[in-house]
Amino acid sequence: MGFKCFRMSVNWTRIFSDGDEQRRYTALHHQLVASAKAVKMAHEIAPDNQVGCMLLSRVSYPYTCRAEDVLKAQQVMQTANYYCGDVHVRGEYPAFAGRLWREKGITIPFAEGDREALKEGRVDFVSFSYYSSSTATDDPTVPVANGNMMRGPANPYLEQSQWGWTIDPKGLRYLLNEFYGRWKRTGVSMTNIASHICGSISKRWRKLSQDSEDCARNKLGKGKQTYNKFNPKRRNCLHVGKGAYLQR
Repeated sequence: MGFKCFRMSVNWTRIFSDGDEQRRYTALHHQLVASAKAVKMAHEIAPDNQVGCMLLSRVSYPYTCRAEDVLKAQQVMQTANYYCGDVHVRGEYPAFAGRLWREKGITIPFAEGDREALKEGRVDFVSFSYYSSSTATDDPTVPVANGNMMRGPANPYLEQSQWGWTIDPKGLRYLLNEFYGRWKRTGVSMTNIASHICGSISKRWRKLSQDSEDCARNKLGKGKQTYNKFNPKRRNCLHVGKGAYLQR
């Protein structure tokens, strides 16, 4: 159909939300392996295909300068951004994964060929969503602020939207620096950015955000895994299932 860029999502936060960590991480591992095999297949079908992953990114600042809060914020960022991101980009689990598995008392059931599949199915670019930042602390007495899924104590240095989301456009800059420094991927696409963040950046990025929304509205079938028609504003805008991919 002429498309050369594809994006796949692994929504692992909704996998077996019954609290069974072993089942959740096992299912996530199977999804990551399946994703890698799909990337490899796409490259075999057409070597110039560009296949990317989709991350629900998270920016977490330490609530205080206490070493415990700094470590807590680091662990939140590791789990949210790099547990899946490293597998997609580097083709292997990050170094902290072993510690995480031990702490949770889980074992990842590596089947024969899984490690090779992950290495052979690395993505070409990274796409991600960014809504707001949060803070992290190991102090259970600190109240958690209202907002979306990025929960944490309120940041006294940042304003909040009427929905309780932290307004933090510089957090996007911070996240881009982190991702490029870790993965050195220039093909980074922002697929979902909260409206209050877009309003704080520039007309250029607001225009890109609107084009992405327009693309998402043009889906051919409700609830079906279908491709979007070409968006007249962005001829290389592609939609697969739910959500939109915007290629600059």
